[in-house]
Amino acid sequence: MNNDDKQSFKQMMDTVTTLYQKQPLDIDTLRVWFHKLERFEFLQVTKAFDKWVDQSRFMPTPSDILTLVKEKPIE
Repeated sequence: MNNDDKQSFKQMMDTVTTLYQKQPLDIDTLRVWFHKLERFEFLQVTKAFDKWVDQSRFMPTPSDILTLVKEKPIE
């Protein structure tokens, strides 16, 4: 991901927190999430979140999403 993806990433995170009925993430927490995932393409990260939402009723951690992104390509 790059700086151009930051707004889309924030929107995705807002959606995820809404889906899991959590408070929106503060700016520092968003920065941590972005920093942990920025080495991957935005599409990969998006697919990992989508897979997580399909499989879990709990809000993911950065580690959860990192694990999915590092797996074989998500279809």
